[in-house]
Amino acid sequence: MTEVSVIVPVYNGEKTIKNCIDSLLSQTLENVEIIVVNDGSTDGTADILASYGDKIITVSQQNEGQGSARNKGISLSRGEYLGFADADDTCEKEMFEQLLHAAKETGAEVVQCGMRDVFEDGTGHERSCFSETVEISDRAEYIYNYFYKLKHTNEVCNKLIKKSFFEESGLSFGDSKKYFSEDFKLNMDMLADLSKISFVGKCFYNYNITENGYCRADASLLSRIPKIKAAFEDTLTKDFDENSKKALMCVGALTLLSYCATALKEGKDENARFVSDFLGDGFLRKCISVSMRYKSSIKHFCLYFLMLYAPKKARMRLLLRYFIFEK
Repeated sequence: MTEVSVIVPVYNGEKTIKNCIDSLLSQTLENVEIIVVNDGSTDGTADILASYGDKIITVSQQNEGQGSARNKGISLSRGEYLGFADADDTCEKEMFEQLLHAAKETGAEVVQCGMRDVFEDGTGHERSCFSETVEISDRAEYIYNYFYKLKHTNEVCNKLIKKSFFEESGLSFGDSKKYFSEDFKLNMDMLADLSKISFVGKCFYNYNITENGYCRADASLLSRIPKIKAAFEDTLTKDFDENSKKALMCVGALTLLSYCATALKEGKDENARFVSDFLGDGFLRKCISVSMRYKSSIKHFCLYFLMLYAPKKARMRLLLRYFIFEK
């Protein structure tokens, strides 16, 4: 029986896909099923995949985006647990053995390890690396203390997910044209049904920060912000209790304001015009209003108050200064 299926979507990944696949083939866990979905690549990716023969399962489709490619891989998977890797990243050899051990030992539907961000100059840093198993009895408290505070990360590539939980919860990756970061949307969706998660305190996943890949194909920050808003709007239609919705709106307020500040940092007039208008968006203002009254720290309360009541031009200056200070 296959215990773990790892799905790898790839689009024009001829420079990186070999390193990714080799890291999966070298896993200490035996019988890992590797499913690579070639999402309409036009470079030499297909030839590289063919060179692996039956060591991996390869399927090709027209270019439909990372979310669609992952869904295709899941539909073909035979593993009891699902893992994910991006074509420009690598996994430490003991990653899936350790995550599977934690899943079986704790009975958690989801297991998460730490990540190592690796920059092009070879430097990097570790994040979200701690050990704990959490039984979720108060969903709002979990969302606020783990998801809002970035302990439960937005990625799926550092997670092992029980396939039965994935299917019974009706989870799937969203349309890349509608949402920015299908990972983020999926993690929010899973919060509705997740009852136990285990965190493994080692960094097993190497996230390579490059200018290529799916997550940077849509280079415009201004195009990302409405897609992030759409992800929150759609997630909040799910069957969450009122306090859980408030906690998610806290995430929404801070995430959207952070992206607006990043857009302002580019110093473009079009960005300033967009952000000025977006700060008046009804959904954003509702998130800010709720967040200001729900467990808000003094710093965040001040930020939210100013975003709601400061003069229009002053909001952008204050927003930019706040996030520069935070950094």
